[in-house]
Amino acid sequence: MVDSLNGLSKARLRLRQALKTLASDRRGVIIVMFALMLPILLGFVGLGVEVAYWFQNHRSLQAAADAAAIAGSYEVYESRPTQTGTIATREATNNGWSSTDGTITINNSQLNGIFPTGTYSTDYSADTAAVEVIMTLDVARMFSGWFTAGNVTINAVAVATTTSSGSACILSLNPSAAGAITVSGNITMTMDCGLAVSSTDPIALDLPGNSIFDVNEICVAGGTNVGGSIRFDDASPTNNCTPPSDPLSGLARPTDADAACDFPTVYDIPSTVSPDTPGGTTYTLSSGVYCGGIKISGSGNTINFNPGTYIIAGGDGFQISGSGNTINATGVTFFNTDNQGDNTYKKVDLSGGNTFDISAPTSGDFAGVLFYHDPDDGSPSSDNQFSISGNNTFTNFDGVVYFPDHNISISGNSTSVSTCGPKFLSDTLSISGNIQVFGGGTNCAGNNVNIGNSVTVGLVE
Repeated sequence: MVDSLNGLSKARLRLRQALKTLASDRRGVIIVMFALMLPILLGFVGLGVEVAYWFQNHRSLQAAADAAAIAGSYEVYESRPTQTGTIATREATNNGWSSTDGTITINNSQLNGIFPTGTYSTDYSADTAAVEVIMTLDVARMFSGWFTAGNVTINAVAVATTTSSGSACILSLNPSAAGAITVSGNITMTMDCGLAVSSTDPIALDLPGNSIFDVNEICVAGGTNVGGSIRFDDASPTNNCTPPSDPLSGLARPTDADAACDFPTVYDIPSTVSPDTPGGTTYTLSSGVYCGGIKISGSGNTINFNPGTYIIAGGDGFQISGSGNTINATGVTFFNTDNQGDNTYKKVDLSGGNTFDISAPTSGDFAGVLFYHDPDDGSPSSDNQFSISGNNTFTNFDGVVYFPDHNISISGNSTSVSTCGPKFLSDTLSISGNIQVFGGGTNCAGNNVNIGNSVTVGLVE
């Protein structure tokens, strides 16, 4: 009996020891813990993937809203507000949105009398050009569907409108030329106005040089190539911009453009024209029809142009060369044409190393217009252009150089110390060398010609 009890006690002791050993055994615990945590880990991973999916859909929806707002704003700008909704919806669809999975609301005062209403759209609550697009997208739940029912609704809002800039001082009118404005060399362009390019070519504005642009705006209808070391101090190019139209497109020719010659042969200073006083170096010209053109060369002369309109009718055109000459011309317009319809158009060429103090009239039919090439000359030619070259100094260069069908070429090392800079309005424009002949300014004769405002359609929200 005692042996039986002792055996039972030993069995119980072994059992206790076995249970104690089992209780203290940590082997395999990590598997149990992993099994218990696996659903939670999978939940976080699944939720993270789903949230990323929501963000991806939001980005896509916002891109569609942006495209729709811009497209709608273009319709308003092009005076087709009734098409705003149709075009905006089409662009949203083209960018991946589907009407079966969401909604689109388009607000524009000209379309439906509703101004932008979004939280951040109050700045445009009275803007008749502003187009607001509010879009939704229903996204089916994945992992989160185990915890809640229904789709996730994603929202996107975009507002686009037209913005206008200040007037331009340089405008090229050619609608399609590559390099319609080309700037090479080392140019410092400082203007309190803008530069605009009408060409829609992918390289409408070509900048292969090493230049500095300190201008209010650069509006390019097409694209820009920046191939050199260019610095934009105030404004960089805005592509796909709408440049201003030609403000002088209706400017008439002078009434005496085809009149009889006041000077039938070339007015050549100092070769064939005597100075005002014997042995002197001062020459004075009066307005009139110069059928042989005007040539100024030599050195150390002073040439004064009395106010008025000078008709340069073919011949040798308008040529100023030489060095050390001083050209004074206040209140003048030089009209470059042919000789009574003979198609002998010549160029305006300011070369050499001379000093110019020239300005346009401030009143009359040609207020603000300094150089004007005959619009009846419809055949662009290298001989029918305006050019500045050499090492000229402009103490005043106030007015518009208007060559609507021809190129303006500026090269050399000319400088300007004028508070009133020129405005260049031409078919195309090429600038090279190491020059600074720009300006702008207030209370200038050239301000009588407002080249207008560039318009950009873009997102504002």
